[in-house]
Amino acid sequence: MKKEITAEKAIKTWYYLLITTSIAWIVVILLWMRFFEKSDSSFTGLIFILAFFTPIIFIYFARNKWRIWALTHVDNVHKLKRKTEGMFMVSMDTEFFEQIEHKKLNHFEDKKVYRDIRSRLAQEEVFTDDKTVPDETVIYFSKAKSWLAVAVSLVCLSFALFLFFSLKDKFDGYGIFIVVFILLIFFVSIVVFFDGFRKLNNVEPQITINNRGIKTIATDFYKWEEIEYAKIKSVSSGTGKSRTIKHYLTYKHPKGKEEINIYALDISRKELTELLILYRERSKLQKQI
Repeated sequence: MKKEITAEKAIKTWYYLLITTSIAWIVVILLWMRFFEKSDSSFTGLIFILAFFTPIIFIYFARNKWRIWALTHVDNVHKLKRKTEGMFMVSMDTEFFEQIEHKKLNHFEDKKVYRDIRSRLAQEEVFTDDKTVPDETVIYFSKAKSWLAVAVSLVCLSFALFLFFSLKDKFDGYGIFIVVFILLIFFVSIVVFFDGFRKLNNVEPQITINNRGIKTIATDFYKWEEIEYAKIKSVSSGTGKSRTIKHYLTYKHPKGKEEINIYALDISRKELTELLILYRERSKLQKQI
């Protein structure tokens, strides 16, 4: 019988693969540059390009191998799906599972592996308590993110003032556009600065979550049996490089619906997702006792 591993250990294996592959190819490039530095320049450029893209191509084709390996060896495939969401190249996204569903991957020569994965995905998630998580978690505004916002806003504010005083005597026909640009940087920086400063001085809990239920800064405490659809909702806006994604904790309670942006809080989307599952399951277990 094969030994099962945790989702966290499987993900560490992927990072180990990325790091070792990158280091190995950096060493190859450095050695090559050392011993063949006097080679023809065009040949040198070609080899350098091949050396640069080879690990990327290798990782691209290795990713499905890793995903298949992880799905057949972890103790909780559902947790693996959640934790790999948004990960570089190996996210267990809808497209990947559609490939599994229709056997479009090239790694299913072994039908037994395919049946094993399908069976694991069809099973309900078995709850395993994490004893390292306390009975209650209190979430605040992140000090690090707030300090970063303040620092960046001060840099932008200084830049705007520098532009204004260095260019004020050189405005030509396009001066109005330069002034508008400087004013835009100035006012956005002011808003970001005061918002970051406000959050730095805000010591109130924004979310309190425990074995009995959940409370936010805007809503009263509700027990888990009163809460529906507690989850993290991702909302995207824009397209291409300007596309942004915001994450919200959202749930229904007897008096309505709560939705709170978690970006500025001292917890990640994945961490909060795991806490929502863990505390709700703990609540169910306590009722059975």
